[in-house]
Amino acid sequence: MLGCSSLRLSGPPQQCFSFSARFSFFSPSLLPLASFVVFGFFLFLFIYHFAFIPSFPLTLTLYLSSK
Repeated sequence: MLGCSSLRLSGPPQQCFSFSARFSFFSPSLLPLASFVVFGFFLFLFIYHFAFIPSFPLTLTLYLSSK
C-alpha cells in the first residue's frame, strides 16, 4: 500500500490498483494455499494415471471382444 500512494501521485488509479492486486496475489499468506492446490492437482493426476490408464486398454479389449 505504500507503493500505491506513490503510484497514485505519478499515474492513473488503474495502475495503482493493478500494482496492489499483483502484490496481494504474491503475498506470503497465499503461498501455502497455492502450493497446496498445485500439490493436490499433481497428486490427483498421479492417482488418476495409475488408477485408470493401465485399465484403459483392458476395458477397451473387453469392449471390443464383447461385440
